[in-house]
Order: sequence, then C-alpha cells, then structure tokens
Amino acid sequence: MTRARKRANQLQHHKARNQLRGLLTLGSFVIALSTLAPPLRSQSVTAGAVEVVVLSETGEVIVGAIVTLTERSSGVSRIAETSEGGRIAFSLVPAGGYTIGAEQIGYRPVHVVGVNVGPGDRLDVRVTLPAQAPPVNTADTVPFTGAGGMGEPDAMHAYGRFGLRRLASGTSSGINGLLDLASVADGALRAEGLPGRLSAIAVDGLPFAIAGHPDLPPVPGFDAAFPLLGLDGAALLTEPLDLEWNDFAGGVLHARSVNGARSPEIEAFGDWSPSSLSRSDYFDPGVQSLSSWRAGLVIRGTAIRDTAHFAIGGGAERGWIAQPRAWEQTSDDALLAANVAARGGNLAPYLAPRYVREERAGGFGTFDWQLAPDHRLRVWTSVARARRGEPAFWGIGALEPSGTRVEANDALAALTLASRFSGALSNELRVGFYRSEREYAGTGGAATFMASGAAFGVDPTLPARFLRTDIVVRDALHLDAGSHRLKLGLAGTLSSHDRTYAYGRSAVFWFADAQALGQTRGFYLRGDVTAPGVRFSLPQFGALLQDRWTVAPGLDVITGIRYDVERIPMDDVAPNQDWFERTGLSNVDSLAAVGRLSSRVGFRWRLGPGGAWLLRGGIGVYYGRVDPAAMEELIGEAGRVTVRRGAGLLGAWPGDPGPAATEVGKRLTLLQADYEPPRSSKADFGVSRKLGREGQVSASVAYRHTDFLLRRADLNRLTGFTGTDQYGRPLYGTLVKEGGLIGAAPGSNRRFSGFELVTALNPDGYSDYWGVTLGLDQPVGRVVRLLASYTYSQTTDNWLGGRYGGPYAELSPFPDSLGGVDWADGRSDLDVPHRLVAGIELSPLGPRGFSVAALYRFRSGLPFTPGFQPGADANGDGSHTNDPAYVDDAVAGVTSLMAAWPCLASQVGRFAERNSCREPDRRALDLRLGLGPVKVGRHPVELWVEALNVVEPEEAVRDQAVYVVDPAAGLVTDPATGRVTVPLVANARFGQPLAYRTWGRTVRLGARVNFQ
Repeated sequence: MTRARKRANQLQHHKARNQLRGLLTLGSFVIALSTLAPPLRSQSVTAGAVEVVVLSETGEVIVGAIVTLTERSSGVSRIAETSEGGRIAFSLVPAGGYTIGAEQIGYRPVHVVGVNVGPGDRLDVRVTLPAQAPPVNTADTVPFTGAGGMGEPDAMHAYGRFGLRRLASGTSSGINGLLDLASVADGALRAEGLPGRLSAIAVDGLPFAIAGHPDLPPVPGFDAAFPLLGLDGAALLTEPLDLEWNDFAGGVLHARSVNGARSPEIEAFGDWSPSSLSRSDYFDPGVQSLSSWRAGLVIRGTAIRDTAHFAIGGGAERGWIAQPRAWEQTSDDALLAANVAARGGNLAPYLAPRYVREERAGGFGTFDWQLAPDHRLRVWTSVARARRGEPAFWGIGALEPSGTRVEANDALAALTLASRFSGALSNELRVGFYRSEREYAGTGGAATFMASGAAFGVDPTLPARFLRTDIVVRDALHLDAGSHRLKLGLAGTLSSHDRTYAYGRSAVFWFADAQALGQTRGFYLRGDVTAPGVRFSLPQFGALLQDRWTVAPGLDVITGIRYDVERIPMDDVAPNQDWFERTGLSNVDSLAAVGRLSSRVGFRWRLGPGGAWLLRGGIGVYYGRVDPAAMEELIGEAGRVTVRRGAGLLGAWPGDPGPAATEVGKRLTLLQADYEPPRSSKADFGVSRKLGREGQVSASVAYRHTDFLLRRADLNRLTGFTGTDQYGRPLYGTLVKEGGLIGAAPGSNRRFSGFELVTALNPDGYSDYWGVTLGLDQPVGRVVRLLASYTYSQTTDNWLGGRYGGPYAELSPFPDSLGGVDWADGRSDLDVPHRLVAGIELSPLGPRGFSVAALYRFRSGLPFTPGFQPGADANGDGSHTNDPAYVDDAVAGVTSLMAAWPCLASQVGRFAERNSCREPDRRALDLRLGLGPVKVGRHPVELWVEALNVVEPEEAVRDQAVYVVDPAAGLVTDPATGRVTVPLVANARFGQPLAYRTWGRTVRLGARVNFQ
C-alpha cells in the first residue's frame, strides 16, 4: 500500500471517529443559541450561591426579615432583607462553611448551622421562624438538612478535610497525594487513560501547567508548589460543564486555598521515619542512619476584624528512600563489573540497594479582604523548591541512572477580585502567575543497555532544563434576571518557554553481554548538538458565552460556546533549505495560529426530599493547549542535532568511539500543516445521593474520545523495504548482528543522505475511554467513616507516545500497516480496567480519642507488548525498543511460555498485538493509629503512627522479550528474495522482573499541636 493511500485511509478512519464529536459540537451549539433568551444570576467555578426563604410556622413568607450569612472560619458577614416573596439571594459566595441567621420582630431568631457551599453550588435554605412576642432573649439553632456540600457539582471525586488531613496525608505532602483516593486517576495526574501532561492543577479557579520533561514520566512528589497545608478542599473534574474550565483535554485537579480565621490559630506538625524500621518483600534495605522527617507550620488570623484575614505557612522535609539494586542479578554480573572497572567505571552503586535523597521546602500565604460590602479580594501565593537525587525515570527499558538529580523551583500567585454591582450584575476577575522550572542533570556516563536487562549510566534524555512562565488573566461577567444566569467571559494567557534538551546528547550504547562490553562490540547512538536551547512564547486569547437556565425548581440546564485562538511560533523555526530542495517539503509550512471552538450542554437536577438526589449529565468539547514539547522539537531539531551511529567494534566505552561511529545526518521535525491541539469530546452521566449531613453515594458513567494527538512518522526511512525476516517482518535497513543483538547498519535505512530521523508530527492520533465509577463517602454513627471508589474502564488508542521513552520509541514497527490494519490501533499503554480505593476510619475510640484508619488501593497491572530483548532492532528502523515478537510455537521453549502466559497462546502464528499481555495487579495498604486530639495544658495535641505499604506494591520493569537472539549463530540471508533468518531462542524469563522499583514499607511517627 502506498503512503498516499495509507494516509487517505487514516484520514477516512479519523473522520469517521470524529462524527460523534461533530454531532456533539453542532447539537450543543444550536441549543446554546436557542437558550440565550433573557440574559441572567451568577455561575462561578470558585463560588456558590445561597437563596434563603424565610417563613412563618404557618408557611407564610416573612417580608423584611433580616438575614445574615456568616462565614464560620473568618466571621465575615453579609446582611440583607427579604423581598416581597420572602426571599433573599446571596451570589458569589466563596466556598466554605457558613451559618445563616434570620430574625424579625414578633418571631424568635433562628440560626441555621452546617451550611456548606461548594464551587458552583446553588443552595436553597428554608428558615422557619417561630412566633414569639417581645422581649426575645433566646434563639433556636437548627442544622441544615438540604442539598449541597463542600464538593463541586461536576465532580464525582471530591476531597474535603477527611482526605486532606487523614488518609491522603500519609503518602504525599502535595496535592497529587489526593489522587491516591481516586479511582479514575493516579498520582501522576493520568486521568481517564490520558497522560498527566494533558491535565492541569488549578487553585481558586486558575489552572496551571507544571513544567516537565516530554520524554520522561513526572518525578513523584514534585508538586510542592501546591501543598496540602495550604488547601482547604479539592476536587477532580474530568467532565466539567462550565466553559471556564478549558485548556486541558484530560482533567483538572481543582483546589481551594485555605481560609484565614477570626481569632489567631497556630498549627504545627512534624513526623519522623526511622530507617531501621524500613522493610521490603523484594530487597533488604539494610540498616542505615538515614532517617526521614517532615515538618510544617500554619498561622491563621485576622488583619482587620471581620474584614481582612490571612493564613501563612510553610513546610520542609527530607527523605531517604531505600530502593532495590538497579537490576535483578544476572549470570555475568561479576564479569560485567570487572570489565566496567577495567575502563575506569564503577558498578558498585548499581549492585546494592540504593538510597535516594529527596528534599522539599516551601511556603504559602492567603490574604482575603472584604474591600467593601460588594467587593472581595483574595490572593494566594506559593513558593517551593524540591530536589531529588538518582530518581527512577523509567524512560526507556530498566535504566536506573546513578549520579543524576532533578531540581524544581516554583513560584505561584493567584488573585481573585469578586464584585457585585447590583442584584443582577457581578464580575469575577482572576489573574495568575506561575513560574515552573525543572532541571535534570546527570554525571554517570553514557547510557548502557545490556541484552540481559542490566542498564546503567545517564538516561539519553539527560541533561535537560525546562522553564515555563505563565501569566493568566480571566474575567467573567455575570448577568442575572429570573430563571437565566448568563456569563460572558474573556481569557488571555501568555506562556513563555525556555527549554534546553536534545535526545541522545549523553550517548547510548547497546551490548549483548558482559563479554561484548569488554570487547566494545555493539551498537552506539549520539546526538551532537550545536545549540540545544530554544525560547518561544505561546499567547492565547479566548471568549465564552454561557447560560444557566432554571427550567424548574432544582433543574438547571447549562449551555455555552467558547472560541480560543493560539499562536504557533513558526517564526522561530529555521527553514531547512536542503530538505526542501530534495523533497519539496518545507519544515516551516504550518499554520501561524490555531482557532478552536468549544461547546457544552448539560443539566444538574436536584430532586427528592431536601434535594438529596443529584442527577447530572452533559456533553462537550474540551481543547488542550498547543504542545510546548512539539514546539521545542520543531524549533530545536531544525538541523541543530547531528546523529552519529556505530555498529560492530566501537573501540571505546564509555567515551566517544571516534571513527567507529558514522555521522548519519541531522534530525529534523516537521509539523503537519493541519495541526490542531488535542481535543476531547466527552459525554457523562452521574447520580449521587446525600446520606445524612456528610455522607454521599454516587455512580457515574463517562465516555471520552480524544483526537489530534500527535503521532510520529519517519519521512526519511527507505521507501518500501529491503527484505523480510523469516516471519515476513518488513526490514528497513541492512541487518547486522553483534552477538545477541541485531540492528541496522548505520545509514542503510535512510532515504536521503545527510539526514537521520526526519519526523512528521501528524495529528491523527486518537484515544477512546469509557468507564463506570461507583463511590461512597459515609459516616456510620459517630465512630466509623467509610470511603470507597471503584472504576471499571477500557482505553484504546493508536498513540505510541503515551508511556514516554524518546522519539525513536514512538515509531510504529509497521508504518505501512500490517495486513492492511494499523498495528498501533489497539489497547492503550494506559489501559487500567480495574481500580479500587477503600478506606475506613474509626474515631474517636475511648476517652483519649484513639483513631484507626486504613487505606487499601488496587489497580490492574499495566499492559505490555511481547517483543525482543533490550537493544534488539528487529526491523532495522533505528528504534531499539519498538518491535513486537512473532509468536512461533515451533521455537523450542515457547510452548512453556504459552502455558504461563495465555496472552501468547492466543496469538500463535502471527505478530503479537500491541499491549496484548499485562503485568500482575498492584496492591497497597496503609495503616494509621492516632491519639487525640487531647488537651495538653490549653493546647490540643494529636499523635499518630503510620505504616505505609504494609501490603507492598510490586512495582517492577518487566522482561518483555519472548525471544533472545542466539549469540552463537549468524544471520542467514537469501540473496534472491532478500529474506533474512534471525536465529532465535525462547526467553525463559519472559514476563519476569528485570528490576524492582518498589520503595518498601515505612513506619512514621508524627505529632500535631494547635495553639489557639
């Protein structure tokens, strides 16, 4: 099949998949236009609305009653009189807890407590005043029993203080630790089958994207700029209806900053993990004098009584994490260590348990000021610094770098000015600033991979530095008139990037075994860079129009449209004239800007006694931002990187092989002319029921189709193929064999001399997800609280860039299809069918306030593709990581593998499907025993003991090789047919761990004291 025909088929397939997205967009657009009738009451992503009706005991409305809405934490109050209908509406009510007071002459005052307002909530509060003639010296206090809560209506995964202060605090001091309580995401913010870089973290309505490495997973714990100490609640939104939530195709983890207090409060905490109590089922951590500790302080108080309040705080921690040796013991470890030592290297750090040091420190501040009765200013700031040595990147293979580190420096500010100009007109202005820096450094020599699974040195994705600065401005004007609430919004973002990165700067060696390393016979790759740093900006502007129509009491319909335009920095791309003259393709022939239309339509329906039931559903289109990693590659790989490859006797290791490495050519990247940012079309439906005052049970079903994901195609590989192997696998270069490894002779797979990998970034990738989630958060009596969330889901895609690994790992092994079918189209790298989170807390127990808590987490193992050993380039396309195996039961030993791995037995006689096998399931259990709070003097003190990973999750890099190449036999080539027979031997260790990456079990002792 020709490339043109293949491209046409792909586009036709892509168009068919987008028909639903088109119908969703058109339908919601038409409905939006049809409901823009009278403009009309505020709808906010950070604040709620409270409508109070004051009645007599006989049910008659009371006109002129004085209603006071008082924020519990700060004491700030708003006062109004009921209208002719006995009603008063408070709009732009900041999320939090409130008390409502109502009074009128001739009636006894009533205080309604426990009114919790969440972002986007609309609470209806009915207050009944008992008749009583003056004088009145008492007031009634009643609990609020209606609908509403601290969560957000669009969130089926909300985390209040139970999550912030109890279970989640055991695993992380940053906001991502909350995701240990979610069943649709993980701590890397991978939500609903999409990588974390397509999601965002938001504070007080402003989303922020953290700088990170495009070819490496996020480093755990580097969310220090969003400390749990500085937050008062959070929610994971995957299908938010409000059009202010945009700029991400995945989800957003939205947090509310902590409030001040009406009287001074000081909270201090600290915990300590003695290293002598560390244990593991997979390695012996040893006894080291490397204790870990954390400490934090929060001060809350009043700057101006009943007007301005503040909260400031900070924390620091230092941790030593014991990890297993870099790889499982192999038969040639001793010879490998000797050969490395003979060349001035040292394998000792890789052959024993290692101790990774992590340090974090930061501070935050909140200032909340009621400037005037109708104007409120809120500012949240945060600064943080984090450093981690020798992190496990898992970028490609089982590489575990030594002598590497990652540093993070963050500074963030979020300002909100909420103003009410009249009963029908209000405005929210938000301004945000975020500077995020990640620096990856390494001093451990070139990356070295052995066919046995041993790997050491500096990851080829290092060194690198990424600096991102975002200035965000958002303004929302709210118009209220009757049953319609209209929002007009404007948004602008200036995102500046300073990135220093080029894959392969540190060089990569592949050797078959220790003896081959001693002889320096193997394969080599290096990217020589003339100017690795690039700078560019991505300005974006948008406008939205949204209506929330109350069709009937408790039933709201939300519709809206939004348009955004974002500039692509094509002026920063240097044109490559040589490539253009030889191919007629320009690397600067792309749009200078992209526009995108988003739309939403959905409903929220509260029904039942007190509005205890909430039904919600909607469809919508969600666009992500222009990918800065693609822009960096487009600019940085426009002839700045020259690739050198070697095969055979290299002559030197770990230094430069010199003449033994051939200069193949320059890397070049082209962006498809019809590029668009990632776009998700989503549909969801959920139902939840309030249980008592604080409990909730919920169920939801969601579908997501994401398109315009960038896929990589090599424009410089040979047209057609040079031959096949014994199974019909197309070969794109002249195969050479070095012991137990095979690969292409340098330059033999290249169409145009002077160029190596020439990438076309095509926006024809997609991802499909559907899932069902059940949730429970329920107090049982006064002692027990239960938390549970379970998700069953399926994720499919044709995208090879979801699990990281560098540009060569993203190449399809069958770029011209396999039997007329796109081999990449199948189970996603991030497909996790089952996720379960279950927690329980018993508190207080006994007179001293003992508490016991447990958190259990389960997920299905990640899928993987049966293939070859590390470093084997079976099809000669230049990638040593992307080739699937042909399942041949005639090869000795394969039948034994099939008995242990049914995923192989079902594929005999054909190439293995993508991600057709799956790792073992992952389980983890954390326990917590607490005491208090009890009074020590006048101060409440809480003590606890935590045991993390009591059931230890088996994190491991798996051996995905069905075969190893027989080092004792040679390649056999039929010159008449071009068929190459590769000698293969079954790999008895298929599916077994190449390297464990578990952290072991940890015991932590902690204390918290409040000074009031």
